[in-house]
Amino acid sequence: ARILARLKRVHEITESFFAPEAPPENADVSGFERPALVDEMFAKWQTYPALRSARAQRIFARLTPHILRHLSDAAHPDEALIQFDSFLGGLPAGVQVFSLFDANPKLLDLLVDICATAPDLARYLGRNSRVLEAVISARFYDALPGVDVLHAELAALVAKAADYEEQLDVTRVWAQEIRFRIGVHLLRGISSPQAAALAYSDVAEACVQVLFDAAVAHFATRYGPPPGKGAAVIAMGKLGSREMTVSSDLDLIVVYDPDGEVASAGKRALAIQPYYARLTQTFISALTVATSRGGLYEVDMRLRPSGRSGPVATSVDGFADYQQNKAWMWEHMALLRARVVAGAAPVAASAEAVIARTLAVERPAQTVLDAMHDMRARLVQARGAEAQNPFEIKHGAGRLMDVELLLQSGVLITGLGVRGNPVDMLAALRAQGWLGDTDADAVTRALDLYRAVQQVGRLAVDGVLDPVRAGRGAMAIVAQAAGVPDVGALQQVLDETRQKMERLVDKKLGKCSDGKDQ
Repeated sequence: ARILARLKRVHEITESFFAPEAPPENADVSGFERPALVDEMFAKWQTYPALRSARAQRIFARLTPHILRHLSDAAHPDEALIQFDSFLGGLPAGVQVFSLFDANPKLLDLLVDICATAPDLARYLGRNSRVLEAVISARFYDALPGVDVLHAELAALVAKAADYEEQLDVTRVWAQEIRFRIGVHLLRGISSPQAAALAYSDVAEACVQVLFDAAVAHFATRYGPPPGKGAAVIAMGKLGSREMTVSSDLDLIVVYDPDGEVASAGKRALAIQPYYARLTQTFISALTVATSRGGLYEVDMRLRPSGRSGPVATSVDGFADYQQNKAWMWEHMALLRARVVAGAAPVAASAEAVIARTLAVERPAQTVLDAMHDMRARLVQARGAEAQNPFEIKHGAGRLMDVELLLQSGVLITGLGVRGNPVDMLAALRAQGWLGDTDADAVTRALDLYRAVQQVGRLAVDGVLDPVRAGRGAMAIVAQAAGVPDVGALQQVLDETRQKMERLVDKKLGKCSDGKDQ
């Protein structure tokens, strides 16, 4: 009897929480630009899986006025409403999520911010509503740990997986949740754009490290352990310089050292080259394939020796010969971002030595300038249309890639051998005197502006930043990240910065605005 009485009381408490009997209040739609849009959306919502059960419908009906009130308070309510529709449409069930909103009203504030500024995050929330439970924990807003801690955390999760397929799934869930957390931190101003770049890069590096080890172990069960000294993974591009955004792909090169061996020693022995080629393909698939838990990263291997025509994995000796005797100047520029991030320690050390030797050579200034001038011309011809967009900060004269070309040219001309992100190169070139203090200060301001706009802009839209595609709410967040009051001021400061950087790069590398010498 006591047990039954207690169960009855608990039932009354929980039932009143999940399905209270209080009738819903009337929703106020006056804050929306198009009140009729609310009716259209509400009709759609009744067909969604999240509102399939009677209980979910009752809770949602009671929460609807509260949700609409929060959405109408957004800077641009109609945009927020449309993105809330994307979130709701992705929910497989609604009772638990709606109950979380009821118990934690601040979650609605966060959801509205996301819906108004970051459509991809809203869609991710719809497909992965379990993340909302992590959001209400105190740890969610703590600074992310460094790559070593992230690697250990992911490696421990992968070690518990029952098989290789589950290892891939576990990695995807882990990475998606942390990248969502980084996006929220960036959106809320908890993390700076620079801190977010490091965090995105650390997550990607941990995934590369853990999945490379998992791919090697999986591959070895059939073809034997890696022959010779093994293989290593070189990160290029934004992962190499630790400047990744939410949508960055991975530029990778795989090198190996056969150490005199000619074949593997597994159940199905393979010769050295086929072994490492297939191992590399297995590793790339581990990063790219879409499992039941979604995708992870796109991988670009065009920076490997000989590009698309070269083998997917290269021996260390072959890598050294190519870089020192056959590589183009732009490939040496790419090495300025190179960083070994995974694999066997002896091979990693050999690869690092090859890169250091290649970059330490002091090149004739005119040879570098001629190559850079040609590259600028090619980029202008290839990306001419994008450069017409005033909010395009990557491609075009005076924009981010142009500034990076300037710094990379300086490093190659001086033979400083500095690797890393543009800030590292700029500091070295200032100290060496290749750039004066006034020019270096201007470049610093330009890099801060461009990277802030790119980092926050990628949350709003994948690709070229466009006010129409991004929406006014997202553009307001981008302007805030750039330290200006509104979109008009953002366009003005971008235009002024572009012109200033174009003049500086023209002065140092030679003028190039239409692909021809001026």
